[in-house]
Amino acid sequence: TPVVIIPDEETRNLEQFWDSIRTLGISRLLIVPSVLRASLDMPGFEAPRLKVVVLMGEYVHPGLAARAIAAFPADTYLCSIYGSTEASSTLLCDLRESFRPGEELPLGKPITPDVQALVLGSDLQAVATGEIGRLHMMGTPLFTGYFNDPELTAAAFVDAPGEPGRVFDTRDQVKSLPGGSLEYLGRVDETVKIRGFRVDLAEVERAARRHPGVKQVAVVVSGADAGSASLLAFYVPASIDRAEVTGILREQLPDYMVPSVVVGLDEFPLTASAKVDRVRLLEDHASSVTAGTTERDLSDTERRVWDEWAGLLDHGRFGLSSSFFEVGGTSLTVFALVHRLREAFDLDRSQLPEQAVYRASTIEGLATFIDAVLSGGPRQPDEPTPLLVTLRKGSDQGRPPFFLLASAGGTLGAYEKLAGQLTTTRDILGVRDPFIWGEREPTEGFQGWVSRYVDAIRERQPEGPYYIGAYSSAGACGYEVAWQLRQLG
Repeated sequence: TPVVIIPDEETRNLEQFWDSIRTLGISRLLIVPSVLRASLDMPGFEAPRLKVVVLMGEYVHPGLAARAIAAFPADTYLCSIYGSTEASSTLLCDLRESFRPGEELPLGKPITPDVQALVLGSDLQAVATGEIGRLHMMGTPLFTGYFNDPELTAAAFVDAPGEPGRVFDTRDQVKSLPGGSLEYLGRVDETVKIRGFRVDLAEVERAARRHPGVKQVAVVVSGADAGSASLLAFYVPASIDRAEVTGILREQLPDYMVPSVVVGLDEFPLTASAKVDRVRLLEDHASSVTAGTTERDLSDTERRVWDEWAGLLDHGRFGLSSSFFEVGGTSLTVFALVHRLREAFDLDRSQLPEQAVYRASTIEGLATFIDAVLSGGPRQPDEPTPLLVTLRKGSDQGRPPFFLLASAGGTLGAYEKLAGQLTTTRDILGVRDPFIWGEREPTEGFQGWVSRYVDAIRERQPEGPYYIGAYSSAGACGYEVAWQLRQLG
């Protein structure tokens, strides 16, 4: 049976993603819960007939399981797989068999006979059924060790009395259930899953503390489940420019670890035991972003946009001027939001493209844009923004510029400090993501996406030699841009 890997650019367009599933005749699908959740949020979504759907990479919320069971045909086998980089695909949960309204889904049972799941107490002895312990794994799926880090490797394994092989400590707290299944209770450390990626909150906090003026940092998670979870970073003192803190985070961390919200405060709220009150931080932030809703009455369009936001995000903690991406929105939920708005206002893709949410990301901005379209006005929030941005003007205009390609999402913030530190006399130019800042259709695919980068570069510099830089998710684009430029001579 052939294996098909759907390219990342297709998953950004969920319509195209599911069209590919149907067209290619896919029978078994491995999918991240957040992608399935965004798909089910699309008005009129019809699940294809599949033999098997496997959810993996994130926590599966019971509500998502219920929606998946209702959406897919009764003969589709639905399951979730628990695992990590260190112990891949170890536990299996049959969603139809295990789902109980109002109850958490179990992690499941060992996927094969050569996988052993041990629930051990602090004394490394097995706990009784119904008791809480830490999940440890044994068997062939275990990793051999962390690259060039023997100390971290040694710390990941324990010597459990009576167990002959290596025992890996997952640092997940679980409860042993009757029948051999396991219920997940949370992490022992501060590791969370964001859009399928494992994120250590302490690592994000350490990155922010590298700013010389930051005295305190607290990073918290907002969102009911992994599909809608987002990171919020709070720091003291508030006198430090938020852009500086965001910039230093982008310099050190991959995109998925950079908090969507960064807030400066004069001081942190404390608990009775004088620890940072992280619950209060979230509550106070929610109150502040909601404050804008009472400034004036909402227009009919604003109210309808508001309702679609609230229905999609599962909360109403935002104001007219709140950015969609600062209150829980992600690149996946953008697609679902646009589908909801098109249906609510009877618009098509040409009238309301996905780019509109990136370029008018507030309720006020989106409502203004939609009103303009409904009245026969322009179909874009404004004229297409030039893709090239001057990050630093060079002293020698005779030298070819240095082009830095934006990562997915269009941000050039991570390059700002780099541009200031380079000693070159040439111009340093940033190239924005053409999906957001240009006119690229999401159905163009990877080659079409890259060709927009190439066109922008050649418009500025028709002939080589070319100097190209890229990092993170833009790395693949950088290689392809260089290849296309070389092919063009």
